[in-house]
Amino acid sequence: MSCSVSSFGFSEKSEIKINHEKSESSLGQNDKVHSAIFSIGILEKQHISKRKLDSSIFSVVASERKSKKRKNEEPCNQERVVYDNGDIYQGQLEAGLRHDYGELLFKHGAHYKGQFENDYAHGQGELTLSDGYVYKGQFKQGRRYGLGTENIINERQGQFEAWYCDRMGVSTSSNRAEYQGQFGERGRHGQGKLTYANGFTYEGQFAGNLRHGQGKLMYKGKIVYEGQFKKGLFDGFGKLINADGTLYVGYFEKDHPCGQCEIIYPNGTVYAGEVDGEDCFVKGKLTSFIGAKEYIYDLEGSIGRSFLA
Repeated sequence: MSCSVSSFGFSEKSEIKINHEKSESSLGQNDKVHSAIFSIGILEKQHISKRKLDSSIFSVVASERKSKKRKNEEPCNQERVVYDNGDIYQGQLEAGLRHDYGELLFKHGAHYKGQFENDYAHGQGELTLSDGYVYKGQFKQGRRYGLGTENIINERQGQFEAWYCDRMGVSTSSNRAEYQGQFGERGRHGQGKLTYANGFTYEGQFAGNLRHGQGKLMYKGKIVYEGQFKKGLFDGFGKLINADGTLYVGYFEKDHPCGQCEIIYPNGTVYAGEVDGEDCFVKGKLTSFIGAKEYIYDLEGSIGRSFLA
């Protein structure tokens, strides 16, 4: 039988201190998330690297522990732990380790509630940070892992989205977003959907917390880009629909059209050949129509502006 609370399961002789130089205010949101997650997992030296220790914003010292037994119920090893830095944990132990459901409240306002196994946040849980970030989903050995949903307060968007919003007259003042999908050891990993407050939605593959692999970027339900991503940027083969309706089909490199392509303009003009979007260079044929007449031009050189300008 399970009790309704859970605990931070250090042994009575266990004492763990983390010296750090970063303050909470100096950390980005993703740093705070990882720091909170590291604190939920066991913090023994053999289980955590120096880099993770340095990034932690918590100083955890096991102190007074109490084991209780409810009347007319089986022993549940319920306990309450108050740490010297103000953090509070309440819950269950099994063989001296955190196990089953528990809650951990950090002094700066972060809060975790959910399942534990062998001293780790493990199973279903919910992590809330003081700035409003919320993750609900699966944990594995102290990390977000598996299926989950996160509400992000300050999600960075790509250069293309900023440019597109500017062309469409859309405000970019809000960086709120929601992610639903798979998580790995380094954040978003696998298949997922990221929805931005300003109308953009990305559906596709993620790796290392970034858009990476095959995916599509939509604006208010209409596909803007569909193709390959690399480390958050358009990279590889894809199709891009410009704000004025111009269609680009071809290759990209770090968000820039680059290589063989075909560009179809709203008036029916078609360009087929090579482009270098960063240097505004083209080499190919431009076919245009005036009335019933078709005109073909050989182009080579700088066009003076980027396709995305």
